[in-house]
Amino acid sequence: MGISALALVVSSVWFAVAGLGSSPSQDSAQLESAGQSRVVTNESNTTQQSARGKSVPERIGEVVPAVEAVTAPSPIALEIPAIDVDAVVIPVGVDSEQQVVIPEDISQVGWYRFGATPGTGIGSSVIVGHRDGRNYGIGAFYDLGRVGIGDPISVTNEAGTEMTYQVTGVESIKKSKLPFRELFRETGEETLTLISCIGYFEPGVGYDANIIVSAIPHSSVNNSPIDSQKS
Repeated sequence: MGISALALVVSSVWFAVAGLGSSPSQDSAQLESAGQSRVVTNESNTTQQSARGKSVPERIGEVVPAVEAVTAPSPIALEIPAIDVDAVVIPVGVDSEQQVVIPEDISQVGWYRFGATPGTGIGSSVIVGHRDGRNYGIGAFYDLGRVGIGDPISVTNEAGTEMTYQVTGVESIKKSKLPFRELFRETGEETLTLISCIGYFEPGVGYDANIIVSAIPHSSVNNSPIDSQKS
């Protein structure tokens, strides 16, 4: 077995999430159009923007006009009690070859930072993860297909806010049929979208399908650290 890879196929653009490759560093997905990162730095509280030019990384989804763009603290943790997932979330972007970079550590998951952000109330926030990997074993999303309708999922951001979602859909889709515009949309009602791989595995190629878990906001609890000093 190899490491899971992310690829999206639409015409000449492909996108296959968590398929297998030769090494974690090769996991990637080609994207469609240029845009800006949603990551907000603690020091400047400003949004990082991708450089303009011929080597500008591309993005998935329709560009949101600047007046509608919403930023929020980045997600840092993901919990799915039903399948014992408690994973670190890291922001993932694109490399110079216009490909999404998937976390090398298969126990971690990646939030697609060029798209929607959990907790903003808009768009589809995408988090991708490995199913498994050669010489690495079981990945964070190995059992993603076992998640059931109604199961809770929680995401915690840098500000310490825990956002709870409820699963509304679980489906397996052939990679060639993946509706990437809907999965990576930046407008409409807020949705948390988790993506990994599933199905038949062909050596040297990877899995032939993706498992997609969709969830909607259920509640938001502020778990920000409080002053522990006692009077």
